[in-house]
Amino acid sequence: MSNTSFIIVVSVFLPILIFGIILIHSIPYIHAKKTSNIYNIKIHSKKTMLSQSIRLPKETFNNFYIFFRKEKIYLSLLIALILFLLLLNIIMTLEPYFAFLKNDKKAIKWSFDWISIPIFILVIAYPLFWFIRELVKINKTKKIIDDWVIQNEKLLQWNKQIEKPLDYDKFKNTILYEDFEIKIPVFKDSKAHFYTNKILNSKKLFIKDNKIDIPKLLYFLLFDYDSEIQINNVIYSKEYFLFFIDECLNNNSINK
Repeated sequence: MSNTSFIIVVSVFLPILIFGIILIHSIPYIHAKKTSNIYNIKIHSKKTMLSQSIRLPKETFNNFYIFFRKEKIYLSLLIALILFLLLLNIIMTLEPYFAFLKNDKKAIKWSFDWISIPIFILVIAYPLFWFIRELVKINKTKKIIDDWVIQNEKLLQWNKQIEKPLDYDKFKNTILYEDFEIKIPVFKDSKAHFYTNKILNSKKLFIKDNKIDIPKLLYFLLFDYDSEIQINNVIYSKEYFLFFIDECLNNNSINK
């Protein structure tokens, strides 16, 4: 292999390899923040919903299954990317030796270049393990939702009346009509560490064409109600959310 060809190969594949390594190491942190809303918050609403005998529409659970399907595709592609980068590393390491194989059978010999393969395997080990673990977590979480769906179907139609909390209308209007920031403690009674999410009125998934999608709104209202949920730095108890859910289930529609 000529020096020119080698330089071309390195100049093309090496940047791809470096970028890929940086990408697969940064994704776990970004991804964990993105999925914390499902794994650490919404799943915990199951206990309250069932204990209160709140029967949710099937369409609400579809949001969970859409999330699971997208996550499986996303993580599978990332695992494929890691395997591609490993193959690329092997090719770049061994290609110069195979190029001379026909002319010199002694060309393939031990070289310090070969050390790059086990080193690269160590480099990708953490993200590969993390992505596989996330796939396992999806399957476990899906089983939790599957059980919830089964238990949900056994409940009678929701017909309880919850007492309207103080300043409920302000709470409701904020969720439906305003931009707001929602904060939930990472640890119980934590005052410093929060799951934080800024919700813009123009990007609310439960509002489309100025109409409110009740199943998606119900999905949005699923939280870990045992935590101190803050909306615009105001703490709201679970009664606010349950009363809102009660309105959605009894009225079937909420006009915007």
